Amino acid sequence: MQSCYSARFLSAVSAALSVAVFLPSAQAQGTSSALVLEEVLVTAQKREQSQQDVPLSITAFTAETIDRAGIADFSDYALKTPNLGFRQGGSRADTRFGIRGVTNVGGQANSVGMYVDEVNVVPNVITTGTSRTADPNLYEIARIEVLRGPQGTFFGRNTMGGAINITTEKPDLTATSGKLSLEATDDEYYMAKAIGNLPLGDTLALRGAAYYEDYAGFIDNKGPSDASNSEENRGLRLALRWQPNEELLADVTLSWSDMQQDYPSMVPTGNLGAIPSQVVDDGGFLFDTFGLPIWPLDTVGFFPENHTDTATDLDRRQDNETAILTARLEYDFGRVRLTSVTGYIDNEFSQAGEGDASIAPAFTVSRDSDMSAFSQELRLSSVGPGPVSWMVGAIYSDDETSETDVSTHLASDPYLVLWDVLGVLEFGLPGNIFDIIDNGPTGVSLGNFEDVDRGSETRSYALFGDLTWEFASDWSAAFGLRYTYDEVEYFEVTRPTVTIPEANVSDDENFDDLSPRVNLSWLPSDDVTVYGTVSKGYKVGGFNANQDIVSPFFDEETGWNYELGFKSTLWDGRLQFNTALFYFDWNDLQVRGQDVHTQRQVVVNADAAHTQGLELEVKALLAEGLTLDVGYGYLEAEFDNFKGAIDTNGELFQADGNTLPLAPENSFTAGLQYAFDVAGGEAWARI
Repeated sequence: MQSCYSARFLSAVSAALSVAVFLPSAQAQGTSSALVLEEVLVTAQKREQSQQDVPLSITAFTAETIDRAGIADFSDYALKTPNLGFRQGGSRADTRFGIRGVTNVGGQANSVGMYVDEVNVVPNVITTGTSRTADPNLYEIARIEVLRGPQGTFFGRNTMGGAINITTEKPDLTATSGKLSLEATDDEYYMAKAIGNLPLGDTLALRGAAYYEDYAGFIDNKGPSDASNSEENRGLRLALRWQPNEELLADVTLSWSDMQQDYPSMVPTGNLGAIPSQVVDDGGFLFDTFGLPIWPLDTVGFFPENHTDTATDLDRRQDNETAILTARLEYDFGRVRLTSVTGYIDNEFSQAGEGDASIAPAFTVSRDSDMSAFSQELRLSSVGPGPVSWMVGAIYSDDETSETDVSTHLASDPYLVLWDVLGVLEFGLPGNIFDIIDNGPTGVSLGNFEDVDRGSETRSYALFGDLTWEFASDWSAAFGLRYTYDEVEYFEVTRPTVTIPEANVSDDENFDDLSPRVNLSWLPSDDVTVYGTVSKGYKVGGFNANQDIVSPFFDEETGWNYELGFKSTLWDGRLQFNTALFYFDWNDLQVRGQDVHTQRQVVVNADAAHTQGLELEVKALLAEGLTLDVGYGYLEAEFDNFKGAIDTNGELFQADGNTLPLAPENSFTAGLQYAFDVAGGEAWARI
C-alpha cells in the first residue's frame, strides 16, 4: 500500500515569471561588499538575539532563504532541517511531524509546537496524531525557526520535541511597495501572489498579501469517478502596525486560507492482498473475494507495479478553512518591557466521499469538524545591558473542538462481508451477525451506518519565568521554570443505527506539571559558544472515545533532555560551524494500544522510550556571492519498554527495541547558491 502525498511534483523544466514593482521610496537591496555571513536574528527565547548566541540547536530560514530556496509549505523546509521527520497522510490537513524522534505517536496533542507570531496554531485535537492547521501556505514569511529539544519555559506544553517558530512580515512605516509573482509548470501547477505595503501617515502602516494556487494532481482515477489528488488553495493576510512613539508598538494580523483537495484514500501498488476489492487480472476485470467479476476497467496495478492509478466510484473531497487573528502589544518602560500577545484561531474542516478505495459502492465516509482556540499571554522582561536578564509571564488558553463522523457501510464490497465473517468467527461479535444477514454472499446490504458526535475542550493555565546570570566574563547560567495546569473535558454521542446501539460518554480530568530548564554556557572567545542544557518537556493527557473500556483516559507524558552544544563563527566571519549532541529520556509516552477486554484500539501509556543523536550544520561564504550550506542529523529513537503494542493484524506484541515513527536514522541536506548583480538588481542560482 502506498500513501498518496499531496506535495506537488514540479518538473525539472518549468516556466516561472516574477515581476516586482517598487515605487521610488523603496530601495533595492544589493549584495554586501564585505565577505562575512549575514547575521541571523531569532526570537527563540522571546527576545531578539543572534542565532549564534542562543544556547540551543536551531535551524533558521530568513525571508531571503525562503524566497530563493522556493520554500512554500512544511515539506520544503522540513527536508532542509536535520532531525525533523514528517509525513503527509494523503493531504496537507493530515501533516504529522516530529523533532529528534519525539512525535505524536498516538495521543491527541502534538509533541512539537507550531507558533505563528507567537501564537500556538496546533492546539489539542480529537483525531489522534494530526492537526488541520500545521501546514499552511508559506507566503510573506520573515523567518522560520526550528527549535530542537523541549521548549517548556518559553513556549509551554506540548513542545516536548521542540517548536517551530514562524514570524510573518510586518508593515513598513516608511516605504510604499508592491510585488506580483506568477508561476506555472508543465505538470499543470499555477500560482499567483500579490503583496503591497502602504504607510498611512508617520505612525501607521498597512500591509496586505494574497495568493491563489491550482494543481491538477498526478493520480489517474480509472473508475466511474474522475477524482484525482488535485488542489485549489487561496488565502490572504492583512497586517496593521501602529507606532505612535518609541515606547509603544502594536501589531495586528488577520490571516485567512482555504485549501480544497481531492483526496484518494489509497493507491494499490501491486500487493495482491493490499485491497481485496481491487484484485485485477490482465484482462482488466475486477474480481470480488469469491472470484466473480464485478466490474470491467483498465488494469490499475499488479502488472506492472503501480504508483499513480486508482479506481473509485465516488470523489473524496476535503475543504480546510482557517482564520487566525493575532495582536501583539509592546510597551517599553525603560528598564522593563511589557508584552501582550493575543491569539484566536478558527478552523472548519469537512471531508466526504468514498472510503473503500474501490469502484464498488461499498463504503462512504464524511467528517465535519470545527476547532477554535483563544490564548492570552502577558510577559514582563528586563531591558538593557547587565549581568542579569530575566523574564516572567502568564498565559491562559482555551481550545475547543467538535466533530461529526458519519460512515455508511453499503457492503457491496466483498471485503466487508469477509471482514464481518472473520469478526464473528474470531471474536463472536454479535453486531456483525446482522451485517452478514443483511449482506449475504452477494454483498447487497440493507445498510449499516455509524453516526457519531464528539468534542473536547482544554483550558490551560501557566506561569513561567527565566533568569540568565553572567557570573563571569566568559560564563553564564540560565534557570527557567514553568508550571502548567490543564483541565480537559470530553464527550461522545453515538446515535443509534440498525446494528449499533445508542451510546453516550463524557468525562473530565485535570493534569499539571512543573517543567524546569538549566543551562550553562562558556564563551572562550567572541566567536565560540559551548553550552550544556538539561530541560524537561510535558504533554497533556486525554480521553479514549469508548464507554466500555477499562481505562477511559490516558496520562500525561514527560521527558528529560540532556544536550551538549558547540557554536562557532570562523574564517573571519565567513564560516559557521554548529553541532549538538543530545539524549532524551521519554516516559509514559502516549501510543496506540489495545484494550484487552473489548479488543478496541485505544491510546495507552507506554512505559519508556529514548532518543539520542546529533546535529551538525555548516554554512560558508566561499567567495563573493557564493554560499554553501550543509546539514546532517543522526538519530536513534527506540521503545525501551512497551509490552502492549499491536501489530497490523491487531495482535499484541512486545515492542521493546522497535524504532519510533518519523525518526529517520540519517538526514542530510546541502545547498549551493550564487548571487550576482544584474542591471542594478540582483539575480541568483541555487541547487
